[in-house]
Amino acid sequence: MCSVSQEMRGGFDGRSMLIFHEKNSMEVVRQLMGNNLPDEMIIEMQEEALNEIGNIVLNACIGTIATSAINRM
Repeated sequence: MCSVSQEMRGGFDGRSMLIFHEKNSMEVVRQLMGNNLPDEMIIEMQEEALNEIGNIVLNACIGTIATSAINRM
């Protein structure tokens, strides 16, 4: 398994985690970076690429939750 996590502190505290199956994580990076790259290059980029994907997805989710919480006040 590969995972990306974020911890939040402020108006509310929380932790979020995005989990990828290791085999599928390679495919996600391959799709993001292009099918023509050799496996060695994909492996080198895997951690950084998954961190960026995780940051985008988790920030979008957390932003939606925060917006919803603010709208309910």
